[in-house]
Amino acid sequence: MSTTHTARDWHDHYAAGRDFRPLSDTEKAILTRHFALPGGDVPGARALDVACGTGELARFLAAAGYRVDAVDWAGSAVERATAATSDAITYHRLDVTGGGLTALAPADGGYRVITLRRALAHLPDRTRTVAELAALLTDDGTLCVITPHADRHPAALRGICLDEAELVLLTDGWRHAERIEAGDSTVLLLSGRRSDPVAYSEKRTPKPAAMAGVAVVLTNDRGQVLLGWNPSLGVWELPAGRVEPGEAFEATAVRELEEETGLHAWPEAVLLLGTLCDVTHGFTRITEIARLTDHSGEPTAREPELISRWEWHTPSALRCLPQPLFTASAQALNLAWPGLLPGVPAAHHTPRHGVIRPPHSGPCAAGSRRPGPA
Repeated sequence: MSTTHTARDWHDHYAAGRDFRPLSDTEKAILTRHFALPGGDVPGARALDVACGTGELARFLAAAGYRVDAVDWAGSAVERATAATSDAITYHRLDVTGGGLTALAPADGGYRVITLRRALAHLPDRTRTVAELAALLTDDGTLCVITPHADRHPAALRGICLDEAELVLLTDGWRHAERIEAGDSTVLLLSGRRSDPVAYSEKRTPKPAAMAGVAVVLTNDRGQVLLGWNPSLGVWELPAGRVEPGEAFEATAVRELEEETGLHAWPEAVLLLGTLCDVTHGFTRITEIARLTDHSGEPTAREPELISRWEWHTPSALRCLPQPLFTASAQALNLAWPGLLPGVPAAHHTPRHGVIRPPHSGPCAAGSRRPGPA
């Protein structure tokens, strides 16, 4: 049903005269007990039989007093089913995996019963298909799923069965779920479909595999960029830091700037240029580049054990900086001023749409010495 190859197989299956396993006496007893109409025919009682095959279950429901829509993808199955005519049954050739079930919704209400026998395991998008079927039920309607149980069949037949975990998953989202065992099969009677808002859940605690931070490209009114000297590592670097849980990039930029330099800025003044992604020490490093020009105060070394001093540097002079630049800071500067620094280790850049970055101005007067490695 879900692929051309499978659909062709089903057509050939029925065209060769084969069929599904007939309804067992146990299945008939369950269906009669739960879906018998009081006093025989009930005007407007509608049923839908999905993946009807040659129509045995559809005829059973019609004999119980329902007006039945019966659907199957295989044209050969519908042809054989139609040959056993019944005024109470309308057959449709329809691929239920294609999302066309809504066209069957009765104009005068939904279906009182929808049956899906020995077919759900063959469908690729079970959750979506079941939700679409649920939407066709009346408020007090029931979806009846009859499926072979994986624990009662050999491994070679696993593809036609549902296992215990899949059966439990199938009952999620219903107010009422009754389960009945019928030999090698399980019958689920599902009613009262809930429409609760989707919930959100995390997976297990992940192994640390990435670092996320913000680098701040801060310039003064003379166009100079702020860099800090890290004496323990022997590099110049931008104000930067890790993103705290639940923190926006703009908030990280402002917080780290104040913690490291004492400068005050506002999240609304932060322009995010884009995200850089590279690898360092076996970790994925994700750096959001924040551009700031609006700030107040004078830079001071508030964390001297990390940054001993802050200095304003002319961007074009960074090409001949006598000490090395921290790699992530160099990548950020090249994002702010494309082409400013030659030979910077590559990082994948995801730009922010609509951000225009000015080019750098002027080469280094003393030559084009490259910064050393970080």
